[in-house]
Amino acid sequence: MRYQGIQIMKKRFVIALIFLPLLGHAQDFREEMEKDFTRYVDHIIAKEFNQAMDYTYEKFFELIPRARMVEMMTATFNDPEVEYELFRARITETGQPVRLNHEFFAILRYNSIIRMKFLQGESPETQEEFEQRMQLTRLSLEELFGPENVFYEAETGFWRLTSLKNVCAVSRDGISDWRFVVLEKEQLPYLKQILPEQILDKVE
Repeated sequence: MRYQGIQIMKKRFVIALIFLPLLGHAQDFREEMEKDFTRYVDHIIAKEFNQAMDYTYEKFFELIPRARMVEMMTATFNDPEVEYELFRARITETGQPVRLNHEFFAILRYNSIIRMKFLQGESPETQEEFEQRMQLTRLSLEELFGPENVFYEAETGFWRLTSLKNVCAVSRDGISDWRFVVLEKEQLPYLKQILPEQILDKVE
């Protein structure tokens, strides 16, 4: 009986040794993916758009060249009519990588806070015009972010927006060097050209 007990323990120990590397692998991919995504977001917050492109899925540049992307982001975040405040994203879910077409794909979900203020020009504005502008602005933002994610700070003039997004993370080995593309409905015609069909189901 004692011998049988030892044999059972040995078998369990061997099984544990087999699975330990797999558990380590899973932890590695999650840590690396989240680190790379945090770097990507931090570059955007710092307006380091060229560096942010280093963490963008390369195939996206076949549709919109890298230099054009940098130009568009620079123009957006340096718009003299809008003031932005961006905050670090909070990752809420990291999916398991799946191998598709010689690459590994995973879905990462995050939320982040954006504060934005539309700066008025020099022309005066009546109360009625102000209220109309605010109503149109609210409707536009609610369409983009959802009504529950839009809040107007009357004391500061900033809109506080909660952005909830799915991101496709792509890696050649499924562990490191993750690249990202946000899964936006508005970008679906582009995404269909570069992402597998299984990933497109996650576009919201």
